[in-house]
Order: sequence, then C-alpha cells, then structure tokens
Amino acid sequence: MKKILLLIPALAGILYTAAAQNVFIPDTAFKACLIRNHNIDTDGDGEIQAGEAAAYDGDIYCMGYDIADLTGIEAFTALTLLDCRNNLLTSIDLSHNTALTSLFCSDNALTALDLDANTALELLDCSFNDLTTLDLGANTELISLLCYRNRLTSLDLGTNTALRYLNCRDNELPSLDLSANTDLYSILCLNNRLTALNLKNGANTQLYTFSAIGNPDLACVQVDNVVYAMTNWIQKVDASAKFSADCSCPNSYGSLSPLLCSGAAYTAPDGQVFTQAGLHFAAVPNAAGCDSIIQISLAFREVPVCMIWWDAEQQILTTIGTTDFVHITWFSCAGGQYDSIASGPVFTVTADGQYSAAGTTADGCIGYSSCLGVTLQHLGTPTGEIPPAFVSVYPNPAVDVLNIGGDIPFSAYRLSDATGRVQESRSLSGGGIPVAHLSPGIYHLLLETSDGRTVTKVVAVSR
Repeated sequence: MKKILLLIPALAGILYTAAAQNVFIPDTAFKACLIRNHNIDTDGDGEIQAGEAAAYDGDIYCMGYDIADLTGIEAFTALTLLDCRNNLLTSIDLSHNTALTSLFCSDNALTALDLDANTALELLDCSFNDLTTLDLGANTELISLLCYRNRLTSLDLGTNTALRYLNCRDNELPSLDLSANTDLYSILCLNNRLTALNLKNGANTQLYTFSAIGNPDLACVQVDNVVYAMTNWIQKVDASAKFSADCSCPNSYGSLSPLLCSGAAYTAPDGQVFTQAGLHFAAVPNAAGCDSIIQISLAFREVPVCMIWWDAEQQILTTIGTTDFVHITWFSCAGGQYDSIASGPVFTVTADGQYSAAGTTADGCIGYSSCLGVTLQHLGTPTGEIPPAFVSVYPNPAVDVLNIGGDIPFSAYRLSDATGRVQESRSLSGGGIPVAHLSPGIYHLLLETSDGRTVTKVVAVSR
C-alpha cells in the first residue's frame, strides 16, 4: 500500500512536468507573435507551455512578421484559424492541427502544402505562393478556395462538393472540371492555360460571378444551357471560346437581324419571345443532333402617329403629316368602342360622332390617331381644339425665331406670359414668330386657323 501511495505523487509530478514543458519555437518572430496573445501565454512568463498550447482553441494571427519557420504550431492541436499571410514561409506542417477550419497562408514562398490531416478545413487562402500542385481530396468541407497567383498545373476538386467560391486565376491550369461542384456561386479562372472547362453542374443560374478571360486556347466551355450562358457570359470568355451543352458535339452557328414594328413581339426559332431590342440568343438542334446557336440582333422601328384633320366645310376627315401609310382604316370610337367603318385616305362624315383612323405602313406597322369628335350641325365651324401632338414648335426654348411645324395653316397667334397677360396678338402669314424682343421666360402660345380652330403650346424664350 505504501508503494502505491508513493507512486501517486510521482505520477502527478510527471504530468505537471509534461504540461509545464515549454513548446520549442525556434523562430523568434513567430514566438513574439504568440506571446503577445495573453490568451495563449496565460501566465505571462514569455514562454508557451505545452499545456497552454493544447488548451488554446482560438485563432492565431501572425501576418507580416517575417516568420520563416512555424515549428511549434503542432502543439496547438485545438487551433481553428491560422493566419500567417505575408511572411517568409517555404513550408508548413499542419498534420497535428486537425481542428483547423480556416487557413490563410498567402504571400509566402510555399512550394508544397499538405492538408490531408485537416479534414475540417472550410476556408483556404494560399494565393501568391509557388505551389505547382494542391491536393484537396481530403478537404470535403471546403467552402472557399483562393489559390490564385501560383504555378498550379492541375486542380482536382471532384470531392469538394461543398465549394461555393473559387479563385484560381493566374496559374498554369490546362483544364478545370467543376461538374461535381453544385454549390458554386463564384468562379474566377482567368489567365490560365485552359483548353477544357466544364461548368455543367446543373446549377449555372446561381453563379453571380464568373470569368475565364485570358485563356486564348479555350475553344469550348461546357455548360448547363447554351442560351443562358451566351446571354449572361458572352463577355466573360475570350472571343475564341464557345458554349456548348456537350463540347464533344459539333455545334453550328448562325445569325438573324429582324426589324419589327414598335410594340411588337418577336418569336425566336426555339420558341422564346422577345420584346426588347438588343442581342439575344436561341438554340435549336442541328442536323448532327447538336446545338445550332442563333445570334439574334433584334431592332424595332418607330411607327409614325396617324394624325387626322376635320374639314368642316367639306364634311370630311383626312390624314395629315406623314406619307408613310399605304392604307388607312377609319373607325367609330364612341365610348371607347372601336368599330371599322371605312377605308381610304378620305372619310366623308354623314353623322355626328367620334372618329379615329389607323394607318398601315408598307411593312405592316400600324399607327393610330386619337379619337376626334365631329358635330355636323355646326357646319363651317370646327369642333374641339386641335390636338397639341399635331403641331410642333421649335426650337424650344427659342432665342430669335419660333418656328411652327406641321401641315395645318394657321392665320394668327397670341402670346401670353405666365400670369395670363397677353404680350402680343398678331396675324401669321408664314415663316416663324419673332421672339427676340420678348423677355426670357415661359409663354403660352395660342395658334388659330382661319376657321377658328385653335391649339395651345407652352414655349420658352431664352437668351
């Protein structure tokens, strides 16, 4: 019994000695970084005991310390984040740091990086190093990978199915297969040596960042949907690269340039309907059973307004202004109900009512007039005012002369200022209205025909 009692304090002494043993940290810059953290050097003795290192489960930030050796990091077995960016490291041994979830080791001189033991790793930034290979097969929890500005010649991400953010730009990668990475939101693979790029992962529409520019030998990018890729990513690859649902299948390419009437809709060969001008894409099967990609440059032409004029003396309605229409249809438009009643450039009115016209151009576009009320019992006196859209005044603002546009013959005009005070009232025999003598400001211009029809326009005079 005495022997057992003697062994107990001896064993306790051994355990205390093990816990109190200092961690060997030969790099003075690394050691200085560690002891500055009072949650690591808990007793403040300027040394890191093995017990202190093993108990620490926080983060280590040692950026820009000119550290060349991380020996001693193996004692921090519960470490979850290590940031050793911008140092002088050529190697790192993280085989004992199995709890590590975040590693930031960019801007060093690493030529190799073994992460087989770090199966919990989620965030990795190893950019700006000299890595030629990077084995991430064991890191199945990886969410974000930044490995740009290295010399990588291969990158296998087949097991990293949780990956969301990838930046592998400025390497020497000849191919990149991301077909297994269905959670990707961002892909930057610019400036490599890609000849093959597979993005067909069934989730292309969730990508909000993508660029593969700077890969001049990349002829085909395999994608989920060719039309979606060309619509959204045509500027994200070099001009020599094409998109295909199967890069082993020979696609064909064509173009269309339809010109439609304003307000019309265009139905593409694959059934898509477009109502906006611009560049669109469609895909239909070609003779080989592959995609025939059609680039559609869609444009719309403005349809002229069909303006009508009531000749009270002759009791006829005629169209005025444009000569683009080759056919005119007249409508009764009372109560918002449009009923076709006649066709031709002139319509003889036989009853009071509301009338409008629709003009058809040679290419089938239709322009409509407003609805105009006509009352026959006031023969010789036009009804209603001239719609302002029928008359243009220019320039507006005017400095010297205000010109009257349109085909309506006006015989007089009246100019009133913003308060309603008449500034002048004169006959109008042709040409423009002189305004150089008027004070700068806003005026109401009333134009009148010889038969009493009027229109009011708001004009400005400036200097």
